[in-house]
Amino acid sequence: VQVTGRQLCLSSGDVLLASWSGPAEVGAVGIRPEHLVPADKADAPFSGPVTHIEHLGEYSLAYVQLADDLDLTVKLSEKEAGQLDDVLYLNALPDKLYMFDKAGIALSAR
Repeated sequence: VQVTGRQLCLSSGDVLLASWSGPAEVGAVGIRPEHLVPADKADAPFSGPVTHIEHLGEYSLAYVQLADDLDLTVKLSEKEAGQLDDVLYLNALPDKLYMFDKAGIALSAR
């Protein structure tokens, strides 16, 4: 994660948060599975194939392999979870991101 101007960007260069007003150095970003949402391909900072799906009745947990060898767990409806090897395009709810400094201390975007 890096701060570029006023944007918070992933190492891939994709914009995670368009208007970041917090500290210039961010060590990590935390995103809960229920705070990731399906997105159009052009607007999705996260994408990758589904490697595993846990069907839990009311919802499913889909595990998505990102290009940079990281995994995301996403809470979706049964329909949204798709099938193994489907590519999911995801965005994070901007007000639900958790930022940490390089020492692991929580940061505030306000």
